[in-house]
Amino acid sequence: MSQKSNYASFKEYIKQTLFSVAPLYHSYFAERKYLIISPTFKNRTFYIISSSDNNFLHLTGLDTTLNRYDFYKKCENKTLNDNDFAISYTTKYGTKVGKSTIEAKLSVLPDIIGIFNQNVLIEEDFEKGNHVYCKVAFGKTYMTLGFDGDDYFSPKTLLKGQYIDSSKANKPILILSGPRKVEDKFDTIIVGDINIVKRYKDEIGHLLADSLKEELKEE
Repeated sequence: MSQKSNYASFKEYIKQTLFSVAPLYHSYFAERKYLIISPTFKNRTFYIISSSDNNFLHLTGLDTTLNRYDFYKKCENKTLNDNDFAISYTTKYGTKVGKSTIEAKLSVLPDIIGIFNQNVLIEEDFEKGNHVYCKVAFGKTYMTLGFDGDDYFSPKTLLKGQYIDSSKANKPILILSGPRKVEDKFDTIIVGDINIVKRYKDEIGHLLADSLKEELKEE
């Protein structure tokens, strides 16, 4: 990603960053869902991450009068203009947001692509400060991505830096991926192998695509 100093203004840097990341976000998050298992999870056996284009705005730190879907589409179509968003505002909690906060989020926004791998650390009931709470968060050395939901979890916040509490950290032993539609099943193993899938077949067997079920029969 180009440095912000290469652009005529900070807003231009924001737009070009969003234009670049939006289609990647769509492919990785809005078109696919993920099932994550760690044997040390306390709140549930597995988490299903299922996002939509509407969640993209949450990760940017920007304020806008556009609805979330229109904001994403303007980023995807590269039609977002300077008047569509603000870089200085006060949240409903009274927190002032400015250039430094947005710059921090945008600097790691491209790195959310591919976050679900064996090197990620996971914390349940993640908290930071007075106003950041996520039911589950995923962290690497340079960022933390938090999710919220009930049965399906979608992106809620993005922080620059690793804020996962090491004493509460979980490591994934199985990560599956599949098309995001509810009726579609998980068909790809990202982390782990078919033997780990077999270990959890009673819990997740109904969520597996026929291709993975066939692999289970062969074992």
